[in-house]
Amino acid sequence: MKYLLSAILIFQYFLIADTEKFAAMNPVDAKIFMDQLRQEMQKVKTIAFDFYQEKHLVLFDDALHLKGWCYVEKPNKIRWEYISPIQKKILLCNDKIRVYKGLEEISLEENQGFLLVYKYILGFFEGTFSIDTSHFICTLKQAKEDQDIFLVEMKSQGKLTQFIDHIEMKISKKASRLIEFLLFEPNGDYTRIGVGSYILNPRLSPGLFDTKIIKEFQDGFFQR
Repeated sequence: MKYLLSAILIFQYFLIADTEKFAAMNPVDAKIFMDQLRQEMQKVKTIAFDFYQEKHLVLFDDALHLKGWCYVEKPNKIRWEYISPIQKKILLCNDKIRVYKGLEEISLEENQGFLLVYKYILGFFEGTFSIDTSHFICTLKQAKEDQDIFLVEMKSQGKLTQFIDHIEMKISKKASRLIEFLLFEPNGDYTRIGVGSYILNPRLSPGLFDTKIIKEFQDGFFQR
């Protein structure tokens, strides 16, 4: 119990230290920012990026590291694929969710928190993301040093608190891109998703949002 308490306190210290780099925006500026962001994202039809994911557990020093790539096609299509050390893809198409290992469809093991993460990421790229939601109490902040970087803090409420404590999204307004996504669980565990290479409006390969298997990031693009 003493070790668990120490781990939670260390986690909270680094969390507070990071959020102190941002200052809350007033409601008027926050609305202007969200309106401008939605307008920019509506110009985008497809997106592709690779990502790294870290799962941090309060009871362990080492994090679980995952790598993968993601493709988005409007409207309402996202392929979220893990390539290392596991191979698994999650397909969201028109609110239908399927999970595959290779060509085999498997049972949906994702918890409610992660299903919501995928939907919020898709909402960001769709240009439909809003800080006005019944699921969360949201605060929009701007970085004190680099004023191109914004932080959306979403504190869960209601039944959602069983799965999520809060979510943070770091956004670059200038590049219209998602930089980082963090999911914090009630027990102190948290997951960090960082976005790597980022391509706007690529021509995507046919069948990408079905069972098609790809071995390299560029295989997701249309090949003449």
